[in-house]
Amino acid sequence: SAAVFNCTFSSNSAFGGKGPNGILNNSFGPYYSNGGVGGVGSGGGICNSALLSVFNTTFAENNVFGGVGGDGSLGFLAPSSPGGDGGYGGDANSGGISSSGVAIIANTTVFNNSATGGAGGNGAKGMDAVMAQYPGGNGGNGGNGGNGIAGGICLLAGTINVTNATCAGNVSLGGVFGAGGAGGAPALRVSGGSPGLNGTNGLVEGENVAATEGSLILKNTIVAGTPTPVGANAYGPIIDAGYNLSSDASCDFTNVGSENNVNPLLGPLAHNGGPTETCALLSGSPAIDAITDDSYPAADQRGFSRPFGSAGDIGAVEYYPDAFTIHSLTLNNNRWQIAGTGFPSTAYRLQASTNLKSWFTVETNVTSNDGSFKSVDATATNSTSQFYRISVP
Repeated sequence: SAAVFNCTFSSNSAFGGKGPNGILNNSFGPYYSNGGVGGVGSGGGICNSALLSVFNTTFAENNVFGGVGGDGSLGFLAPSSPGGDGGYGGDANSGGISSSGVAIIANTTVFNNSATGGAGGNGAKGMDAVMAQYPGGNGGNGGNGGNGIAGGICLLAGTINVTNATCAGNVSLGGVFGAGGAGGAPALRVSGGSPGLNGTNGLVEGENVAATEGSLILKNTIVAGTPTPVGANAYGPIIDAGYNLSSDASCDFTNVGSENNVNPLLGPLAHNGGPTETCALLSGSPAIDAITDDSYPAADQRGFSRPFGSAGDIGAVEYYPDAFTIHSLTLNNNRWQIAGTGFPSTAYRLQASTNLKSWFTVETNVTSNDGSFKSVDATATNSTSQFYRISVP
């Protein structure tokens, strides 16, 4: 079991092993052998099979690859012996988080991870014809590519509960097919063999999230695809616990507060405060003030208080103004008191100037948990004329 807080998993990779190639058998039949199946790759960031808890964490640019299928062996010795078939490529289960146990994920960003199925193995050439006696052997069939299953979060069995997460920009790719082998060459008065069939490309089973078995439960969560998606956002049955947003219809959200086919208006992965990078909500996002049942954590992924506005926001990050704002200047014991809002629990400097060119710091302080601040310029009286600004840090 594992519990993860305030962490970043970035640029990790997991690979399924290559399937073995077919082996010639020149003493006892059969006289050809098929390639082996490529190994399954699971969890570029984390692979869980027990109990996993993830809070306030970012998974970015992690990748998982299914193993390549083995190639078939050549037809050998026996008349008209066919070539061996190529092995199937292995599946790739989630570049971010793959789970076959129980997982709880909250206030977490899963961004731009990928899952790529393994390539199918190639079929082998059939045995050449024996002059005037035996036709050539058929070529072996190419193996199918492995499936890419959920670039972001993949449930293979068990349960995953996801609350206030942002799962965006993840990609899944099916493995390419293996080529069919050539037929054995013809000879005098006998025909050659037929070429083997090419395999098929692997499937894309969910760009962002997928559930092949078990219960994948989403609450207050954003699922957003890339601008040019290869496949759908989601694969398999998703349990909609309410107040979710999907950029396409594949999640089939139906519960209260949930919407399909909406653009959540997300910013890029960036330092938006707190210990990890996040995707901030842009002004006008439908996720802002959308959760009206108080079912959100008291703070967002960065540790900033929820809610900032009239209600909580969907996703890992609560929407705050892009910059510090001074709302008022009032007299307090013949001194100027400056009040405003900014990022919660963030160090700032109140600076003053008489000419908008030269600035000096009059106070260093930290905003409150809700982002508000009050500073007093103890050096200036109500007879002083000057400008004020907030600087961070």
